[in-house]
Amino acid sequence: MRPPIWQLVRNAIQHFNREVSYSEIRNFVWSEYPDVNSSTLTCQIIVCSVNHPSRVHYPENKKPRLCTSQYDFLYNTARGRVAPYDPERQGLWEIAVSGEGLLVVRIAQEATAEPEASPEILEDQQSAFALESHLRDYLARNLESLGDFGDRLSVYTSEDGRDGVEFQTDVGPIDISLQAQAATSMCLN
Repeated sequence: MRPPIWQLVRNAIQHFNREVSYSEIRNFVWSEYPDVNSSTLTCQIIVCSVNHPSRVHYPENKKPRLCTSQYDFLYNTARGRVAPYDPERQGLWEIAVSGEGLLVVRIAQEATAEPEASPEILEDQQSAFALESHLRDYLARNLESLGDFGDRLSVYTSEDGRDGVEFQTDVGPIDISLQAQAATSMCLN
């Protein structure tokens, strides 16, 4: 029986014991388990990267906590690159609730050892979403802060109580169905 995907990722980083690319991890895992889905591997790398801002979108990281669990063994060094996580060199990270009530990834305690090199995290990565569904959910939760559309928007709610996120219609799902105060309807797909 195959171990959980996060464990396969952990085995890969322990094998290399250095900074590696996502591709190197994938190839290592595929050498023993060629049937593992590429997207699943990428998602599990993000889940296990203590400083990746999108990790809070996954079930393993949906609660505030210090990054000391079985899922906290990678440190994101650049887009598509990770290294083994060492709290003494990279600081103790946490998942916390921001002032706006959202889960965020932040450093809880600075590193106690001198870092060998300062990690480079690309600016665009701070707002990256691993999957389209993460972007959809973020938009649905943060409509108020997205800008002025002329009318105040909210997520549509049907008469039977279904919300407009991944709203099923006769012709397929709508990512987000919105309604304005003026009762005008809008769909994002």
